[in-house]
Amino acid sequence: MGKEILLLLVMFWNLENFFDPFEGNSHGRSRTDADTVRYEIPVEEPFTPNGEKFWTWKKFSRKRDDIARTVALVKERYGLFPAIIGLCEVENRFVLQQLTQNTILAKLDYGIVHRDSPDKRGIDAALLYRKGIFKPLKVEYYPVNMEKTDRVGAQILHTREIVHVKGVLHNLDTLHCLVVHWPSKLGGERESFGRRRAASERLRHVTDSILSDNQKANIIVMGDFNDSPGSPSLANIDNMVNMSEKERLGVPRKIVAGEPHRWYTYKYKESWERIDHFLISDHLWRDSGSGGSGEPELKWIFCTNGSSSVFSHNFLLEEDKLYLGYKIRRSLSGPRYKGGVSDHLPIVLKVWGYEY
Repeated sequence: MGKEILLLLVMFWNLENFFDPFEGNSHGRSRTDADTVRYEIPVEEPFTPNGEKFWTWKKFSRKRDDIARTVALVKERYGLFPAIIGLCEVENRFVLQQLTQNTILAKLDYGIVHRDSPDKRGIDAALLYRKGIFKPLKVEYYPVNMEKTDRVGAQILHTREIVHVKGVLHNLDTLHCLVVHWPSKLGGERESFGRRRAASERLRHVTDSILSDNQKANIIVMGDFNDSPGSPSLANIDNMVNMSEKERLGVPRKIVAGEPHRWYTYKYKESWERIDHFLISDHLWRDSGSGGSGEPELKWIFCTNGSSSVFSHNFLLEEDKLYLGYKIRRSLSGPRYKGGVSDHLPIVLKVWGYEY
């Protein structure tokens, strides 16, 4: 067997309202069946030049270019461009085409996996992949439906779908990539827990189904889970390894405490949180099995301690004058334009393999 090498990078990023500035866009849509999307256009859409966000083509194109620049900065740090990029809070296919065809990423030949989901805010999960490295074989979208009971009675709430792409990596091994965006804590921790629990149960069902067909399947789940690694909703996905819990093994505690933006992806007031994660199947985890001799099981691709990391860069941060330290420089704060990219930091997963 050849020398161990960094085979590919996987990146995930919540892009915080990656909207185009045009009226009649995807905001306020709802899916009536598996194939038809019904549009419910508000009187005034927020992400338009005349809307409450004063969202113009100039602001959109700067955000688009800065997303691409961040991907290039990932390459600068790790030596490879991400072969697979999971995204959430994207409005439609148009913004993804703009990102992959009208920026410095155009030469990398990224393919797009996306469809409009039934989310009422008009934001979706999507996957980009470098065509020369990853070849999709099958794409599926799994709905996540939640029940809400109020004075009127029970009603079904629709949220972002789970994007599942099964493909072949380097013509070498099959890889399942799933992108998720779980419901937020809007309305409070207790009230919102049931919505994330429903998303958790759906993801558990999907991953169980893949593993029942092949217990050695290579699975990477990536997304904004809106929950910390030790939360009950994430603990429910106990058929997968949460790579966020493996990041800081062996790192001195003072380093962890001294630079929170190296370990966390989101800041609310003075508190940093880790709500964006990679989950991998047990077979992708280097220490998941061994033979009778105690030697690790042979795997063509694998992840190890420290494979997952937060991509924290000065380009994405600014001084936090109110709560001290740093905070993430977002695009907008209410209607006020800040000129940043997102309110989340991206995460990166290193997948190892062998020279061949």
